[in-house]
Amino acid sequence: MTNVERYDRQLRIWGEHGQKRLEEARVCLINASATGTESLKNLVLPGIGSFTVVDGAPCTDVDVVQNYFVSASAVRAGISRAECVASMLRALNPAVQGSYRVETVEDLGLNQDLKHFVLAYSVVVATQMPYGEALTSLADACWKCNVPLVIARSYGLLGFVRIVTREMFVEQSRNDMDPDLRIDEPFETLRQFASQFNLQELSDVDHAHVPFIVLLLQALDVWKTDNGGRLPSTRAERDKFKGILESWRRNSDERNFDEALKFSRSIHNHEIPSGTRELLEIWGKTSTSEIAKSLNAEFKVLVKALREFVENEGCGRLPLRGALPDMTSATDSYIGLQRLYQSKAEEDFQIFSSYVDR
Repeated sequence: MTNVERYDRQLRIWGEHGQKRLEEARVCLINASATGTESLKNLVLPGIGSFTVVDGAPCTDVDVVQNYFVSASAVRAGISRAECVASMLRALNPAVQGSYRVETVEDLGLNQDLKHFVLAYSVVVATQMPYGEALTSLADACWKCNVPLVIARSYGLLGFVRIVTREMFVEQSRNDMDPDLRIDEPFETLRQFASQFNLQELSDVDHAHVPFIVLLLQALDVWKTDNGGRLPSTRAERDKFKGILESWRRNSDERNFDEALKFSRSIHNHEIPSGTRELLEIWGKTSTSEIAKSLNAEFKVLVKALREFVENEGCGRLPLRGALPDMTSATDSYIGLQRLYQSKAEEDFQIFSSYVDR
């Protein structure tokens, strides 16, 4: 099984770049407690690169009651908690490399430089550790090496998490805005992608997994051919457009057609959001207006660059964001669409950046 097949659903959430970052992650768990093991399980399943469990304690009857990943047979065999948990977690995802060390944090500090130890990992997760010299030494080593440390403790139904890390910038953050799909004015690579699908020749399974974006683009081509190249604007026209989609549907279970009907509302003449449009217009009228004067210098540069993009390469549109919603689709088709939108978004960003640098 390929990683694309194994991680199909999550690829649609954080994309290839997010999955790549996850697969490169090296996680160290200090103490294989129930809290720590469950936390690590939730990283192993989506596919981190590797993990190491550090725990000097043997499996006990208390662990059997509290920790799903510790068995009674492990207690009878005298297996260490680190070995038992690492073995069970490796079985959950064969693509993840797992190891263990039967040591405590105190042992690590005596046997080697803690800074050298933590540098081998992307993140260290310490659970059920009491506040004291060992935890302080671990936190100090992680801070100096710029390796995030997650400290977690649970008390029955209560618990807390504390993160020890330097300032971080969050990239590729999700937003709740409606996706900018460019159905009304598809860019050339998107148009070419949609033209590759011959709906009449597809099997029922493949037909039910055609991305809704492709369905909308092909239906819109049919509509424009019959209506002088214009978009559906009135309610009656939108109903007729939906009728084209319904006529292609082979059965009521095709969820991709439900999605196409839902997103058909996005087919309209594009307008820049009113707040953004007002800002661009204010800048265009005069840079001496009261609002323009209130903008800081860096923001003025960004507004001016955005206006230049909209009036030239953007043809009245903002730069493409590049985000896609989840959809019913074959994985290869979805990833292909992701790449198209991300490539176009990067192209728009580079043009925008060139205006900023002028």
